[in-house]
Amino acid sequence: MYDVEAKIPYDSVANDKPSAEWEDVHNVPQLETDHAEYFEAKRVAEEYREYYRHVRVVKIHPGGTREVVTECPYTFAHTRHWCGYSECREG
Repeated sequence: MYDVEAKIPYDSVANDKPSAEWEDVHNVPQLETDHAEYFEAKRVAEEYREYYRHVRVVKIHPGGTREVVTECPYTFAHTRHWCGYSECREG
C-alpha cells in the first residue's frame, strides 16, 4: 500500500510556509499489484504537486512500517530542503 503525504502551508499556499509535519493527503486503494499501486501513487503525487511544493510518496509495509520512496520527481537543479527527498543535494 502507498500513501501520498504533503507539508500543508500554515496560512495559505501563497505564504509558502510549510507545516513542520508531513500529513497524509491521499491513501492509494489496494489494486491488483504493488506496481500498479506505486504508479497510482506517483500519478496522485503529481496532481498534488500542482498545489503544494513538498509532496512525497510513502510505501506502507506489512506490519505498518512506513518508508519514504526516494525517487525525486524534479528534473531541474534544486536542494533537498526545497523538495524533501533525501537523495537530492544538501545545499
